[in-house]
Amino acid sequence: MSFYHSSNKNQAPSCRKQKAGECHTEAVSVQKIIDCCRVVKGEQKAVLTIKPNSKKLTCNLPQFIEAHSTSSIGKITHLKIEPLKDNKRFATISCNVTVKMQVIYKTNNLKISTAASLLTVPVEAVLYYPRKSLTDIYFVAECYCSSTQGTAINEHSFAVNVCQNIILKEVANVDLIIPTYGYVQVPNAHNCRKTHCQDFFELPLYPE
Repeated sequence: MSFYHSSNKNQAPSCRKQKAGECHTEAVSVQKIIDCCRVVKGEQKAVLTIKPNSKKLTCNLPQFIEAHSTSSIGKITHLKIEPLKDNKRFATISCNVTVKMQVIYKTNNLKISTAASLLTVPVEAVLYYPRKSLTDIYFVAECYCSSTQGTAINEHSFAVNVCQNIILKEVANVDLIIPTYGYVQVPNAHNCRKTHCQDFFELPLYPE
């Protein structure tokens, strides 16, 4: 029996209690957050290595202005999961998170330039760790990093102090049954005059 045939027989309690409107249940595929935490580190010393846009070699070092992350999702490597000895349902999660950064600096001819760099942040946190299942659990790192303090080491490197804000999420792709009142109604921005496209315009936005 498919979900379509059995869904209306298994309505969620919150759906049955609704008095106004017609409610039924739907199955949706979602990214369930099993646990998460925020790792905040202030003014961490780091070295940002860049590839300058200009290949011309100069005698004077560039002047650092600022640096910030350009992507909110970091790359997780060297992931290690160690269950706690006194509570196996929790584990110490340690990993390295690589963050894409943009460095803004001033060249010796006083021109503002930008270059890409990578910042590696060590992260460690204790999270709830469920029992084994057929569905895989994986980790996602949301990264927000910024620096306004730094000096040039050489033409291609800056020593900086970075403010780091990493949100480590433990997630799984699951299917959930949720109460729903149907699709969102999306109105037209303006009325369209009848044309040969009329049949196309009258098609439903979502499958029925």
